[in-house]
Amino acid sequence: MPIASTIQGDEAKQFMDDMLRAADRKPLTGIGDEATAYDDKDHGTFGLLFRTSGTWVAMTVVADRADNDRRLEELARKVAARM
Repeated sequence: MPIASTIQGDEAKQFMDDMLRAADRKPLTGIGDEATAYDDKDHGTFGLLFRTSGTWVAMTVVADRADNDRRLEELARKVAARM
C-alpha cells in the first residue's frame, strides 16, 4: 500500500533535499516552477518538488508499483493547476 505525504511551504524544498539526498533527479516541465522528480530506487521512493504561486510543494510516494512516478506526476499537475 502506498504511503504518500505532501508538504507545502518553504520547508518542502529542505525536506526533499534531506529525505531524498541520494535519489536520481530530473527536471520536469508543466508542473509549476523549478519542478524536479526524485527517484530513489533503493528505497522504493518517488517524489516531486515544485513551486507554484510562490509556494513550494513536495509530494512523495513509497510503494512497489512500477507506474508510481507517472501517477504521482499526474496528481502533481492537478495540484499545481488548482493552486
